[in-house]
Amino acid sequence: MADQEYRELKTSFDDIKNLFETQFKTAVEKGETERKEFGDQLGLTKEALAKMEARFVKHDEANEKWQGEKKEHEERTKALEEALSKLQRPAKGSPEGESKGLDPSLAKCFSGEDHWGKFIRRGDEKMHVDESKSLATSDDSSGGFFLPQNRAAGIIELNVLISPIRQLASVETISTGDALEFPKEGSTVFATAATSEKASRTETTSGTFAMDRIPVHEVYANPFATQKMIDDAAFGIEQYISRKVAQQFAKTEGAWFCTGTGVQQPEGIAATTNGVGVQVCTATGAFTAALLMDLQYLLEEPYASNATWVAKRVSFGKIRQLTGNEGFLWQPGISADKGPTLLGQPYVSANDVATIVSASAGDRVIYFGDFQAGYKIVDRMGISLLRDPYSNKPFIEFMHTKRVGGQVVLPEAIKIGTVNS
Repeated sequence: MADQEYRELKTSFDDIKNLFETQFKTAVEKGETERKEFGDQLGLTKEALAKMEARFVKHDEANEKWQGEKKEHEERTKALEEALSKLQRPAKGSPEGESKGLDPSLAKCFSGEDHWGKFIRRGDEKMHVDESKSLATSDDSSGGFFLPQNRAAGIIELNVLISPIRQLASVETISTGDALEFPKEGSTVFATAATSEKASRTETTSGTFAMDRIPVHEVYANPFATQKMIDDAAFGIEQYISRKVAQQFAKTEGAWFCTGTGVQQPEGIAATTNGVGVQVCTATGAFTAALLMDLQYLLEEPYASNATWVAKRVSFGKIRQLTGNEGFLWQPGISADKGPTLLGQPYVSANDVATIVSASAGDRVIYFGDFQAGYKIVDRMGISLLRDPYSNKPFIEFMHTKRVGGQVVLPEAIKIGTVNS
């Protein structure tokens, strides 16, 4: 992030803290007094609170954007350092100091944008053999073309910004097969027993293990474009196509990670069969401080330090006005590195969580937990593109496919708040 943007964000933190301390608390207290006296908040109070809420929302968006850009910068720096390290490392058996050259697995990181643009515009059959080498993928049986890594990474970055679950969960990439299998502890845990100095030691119960499996499911986007548009467009049509595909992938998988059924799609956090603990957190359709605290303390201590709240933005708007014994549950951030908190824990907004405004009994309206430990996302390599200029003339089809899986792997690390019945 540029210095100017960072200074603006820091100023925003100062303004939000001042607004919260001097105006928001007063307006909420005034609203409570009016509600007791007249049965509802008066119009001027509602309008003032709505304006302040809009300011809080704008600040949250700026903070989330900064956090995303910060993470992106760190990941790119790490990738560049690893690439340079491998490039400079002497090859096995070569004279000391002689570089082995760029590792083939890293070559796609530096494949030319010009090659990609030519492929989009003309197809592989009209490219020079040296140009097509950087695009061909010989170890995948789909017959498609994998996007150069720099472009695929751009799509993944958009997913991170749009889908907060991907940002919070653990993510693994597999290069073969259609599922990730991994061992986990079974139903029997290791046991201990008390003894004396000279007493004999009998065998204690050994823990058991089980194999868990996360299958990957296919999602695709197949936009069409005419050859004339590709040839004559005044802007980079490839960037436009990639952006629209990224938005659709992000929207689809974001919904799956929250509410997916596990049938031909990832299993979402709120799936009814995943064993996640559930706690009622509303009374007569509205959040209460006491019930949110009950939900927070339902999570066991090992996961609490890394826990995050996840709910729809409008739900957090309702929570901002709640107070407990020690003041407001929501507190503004004090710096760009320490954002706003709810009951002392960070929170993120997810559009695919059920809303408290129109929720029905039993709806799962807020999640709380250590998603890094509790939810795992599996990507099957990357995004592939098959360019088809023949099947639907005069249109050229750009068949993008991606395979992704996800499910709760440690139910005890996540808790869910529901609407009272």
